[in-house]
Amino acid sequence: MSYLSFTPGFAANLFADYLDGRDLSRSIPGTDAIDAEHFAVQMVGAAALMSLPVDEIGELEGEGGVRDDLVSLTMAARLSELARERPEEREALRDRVERLHLRVAESPVATTAISYQDLYSDLAWSLSARGEHERALDMARRAVAHSLAHDGGMNTGSHLRDLARHVFIARPDEGARLWARIIEHDPTDLWTYVQLGHLGSSVGLPDLARRARRRGVAAIHGRDDDDARSVREGLAREDREEIVARPCAISGAALAELYRALDQASAPGRRTSDLELAHELIPNLASVPVKRRATAADVPPREGVLGALLRANGTPASADPTGIDLPGLGRPSPVRAAAVPARTGPNVARNAPCPCGSGRKWKKCCGGRA
Repeated sequence: MSYLSFTPGFAANLFADYLDGRDLSRSIPGTDAIDAEHFAVQMVGAAALMSLPVDEIGELEGEGGVRDDLVSLTMAARLSELARERPEEREALRDRVERLHLRVAESPVATTAISYQDLYSDLAWSLSARGEHERALDMARRAVAHSLAHDGGMNTGSHLRDLARHVFIARPDEGARLWARIIEHDPTDLWTYVQLGHLGSSVGLPDLARRARRRGVAAIHGRDDDDARSVREGLAREDREEIVARPCAISGAALAELYRALDQASAPGRRTSDLELAHELIPNLASVPVKRRATAADVPPREGVLGALLRANGTPASADPTGIDLPGLGRPSPVRAAAVPARTGPNVARNAPCPCGSGRKWKKCCGGRA
């Protein structure tokens, strides 16, 4: 996963606009000029990286190397490609990729067109799989905080469900209470029951899985759209599968509270805004690290960037930089102002189990086709 939400054609157009000295806020609609230029400058470095043989980029990973998020993610994407080509080096290369992703997660400034929510979410699952539950919870909280601070709260509900799942795995009693509150918040949310059903299966609580699935079926009663049919078929298929019960360190009181919420899920609910719910579920939300937006101090002078670009291309400093091509970007199209593609599809976290019931993650199943 590259976490870069733009196409090569879009990048080529923006680069051409940057060389021409155009107002970049018009190149990326909805973004101010500083954010756009901050992105364009990083894109120059990322595209230049594409021209290097992949074996030569290791020296850039050190503490004194490149720190820009876009360049780090481009480097990580190239190392991921190399891992697929070299099975014998796969583990070492994946470790390098994760270190780069963690560097991006800890950087102070947000870069336009990077999917930080997805990055935090993926890191949370990776850390959880290794048993580093507290670090996983930190990344899950950051996904929520970033959504609220930078993305207008888009997918906050999905990230709160992810957080509740991580809390349940680390501290089952606390996690059960979070799930109960999420159900009370919006008893009509189908994805809550889909995810809770998968959680019950994964931790060896078959009764929880069955109850959640029954509530999921009830939530789509009367609906006959494609999503509802897919979910209904997936839930029915899962209900036929045997779930092996395993010991779970959850108290009877906490599990009973969660079951009461499921049994009362047809009630109107105690609906609040996602922002209010986030503050309720994450009492220290205000102290969760959030990247700040770029300022003028984060953007190097255009003359210096163009001078370095000319030198890198072996071009005299007096040359016209508008004739330079960056590797990997292609040619700019006649239509320069191309918006970053918007995401579509149901409100399901990328790492949540796919509602179709395949057992795969959403991003690896229906979400990858959406």
